[in-house]
Amino acid sequence: MKFSTYILPACIALLSSAQELQTVQAETLPTSAIHRKTASTAKAQPEVSKATTPTSTIAKSPAQTSSPSSSPPNSAKNNLKDDPYTRCATQPDANQRTLLDRVPSQRNYTYKAERQIDVYIHVVTTESKRDTYTESMIEDQLTVMNDAYSSMGFTFNLAGSDFTVQDDWAAASAGGDEESQMKEALHMGSYADLNLYFLSDLGDGLLGFCYFPTEAPSRQTRVLDGCINLAASLPGAEATNYNMGLTAVHEVGHWFGLYHVFDGNSCSGSGDFVSDTPVQSQATFGCPSQQDSCPDQPGYDSIHNYMDYSYDQCLYEFTDGQAQRARALYDEYRAGN
Repeated sequence: MKFSTYILPACIALLSSAQELQTVQAETLPTSAIHRKTASTAKAQPEVSKATTPTSTIAKSPAQTSSPSSSPPNSAKNNLKDDPYTRCATQPDANQRTLLDRVPSQRNYTYKAERQIDVYIHVVTTESKRDTYTESMIEDQLTVMNDAYSSMGFTFNLAGSDFTVQDDWAAASAGGDEESQMKEALHMGSYADLNLYFLSDLGDGLLGFCYFPTEAPSRQTRVLDGCINLAASLPGAEATNYNMGLTAVHEVGHWFGLYHVFDGNSCSGSGDFVSDTPVQSQATFGCPSQQDSCPDQPGYDSIHNYMDYSYDQCLYEFTDGQAQRARALYDEYRAGN
């Protein structure tokens, strides 16, 4: 572990453009290996044609062709009156979807060996919060991630951690100068390795955002890669209802290439491109006993799925299809890079 203070000149983040990908083969996981949903919530999603160009884009990802923005990406608004937090601001743009949607969600070849992923964790705080977050919280965060992803065949190995005091970086927003400066200084490893940033003052009540994988990443795309999380979401920290470490689990799902279970906010269309998550048209907030945003479709909303927005204490599962898709996307875009 290292403890340091950085002050660097401004560096504006440049975003790379994505190229088309050829369809890759598929692999099947044993059904016993995944967190299973109850029979009342599981259903097959209907076959539909894949839409490669959404009607609107939200977050800025490394694969887009438009100019970078210093504003945080938009996100689904939390409709709970007394909840100050918004779970996530990660959404793919049109170019990113073109890549991610071409990878089959179901795979047909044999289950491969477990994948070990090196993780670099960076805690960045203001001077006033220097001693708020601890090494033991980092260790607990890694345990939470390994518990959540072990059923997918992923193991996370802590390759390094550091604590940095820098007020501007502690409040970095997506696409801003501070994000670029911070990552130029702190980012480690390859495109197959995971960088997690925990910022003490991530703004607007946002809990996290991350970057989807892309094809042939440029140097700048590699530097920007990884997930930014509110440090208060670390296990045992101060974000009420969101302090069990599951914000990072959710954002890492995007790092693998998974969409929200309510992607598209519609009861029709391709949704999250996973056949065993019920069709869902809206995010879940709080911890309801049940939610059915598409009553004319089979099954109930995936309120316990890590890729929804429920409170941490209500999230505990991925599906077989999500595991298959995450492994396919990791193999195609990140492994060996």
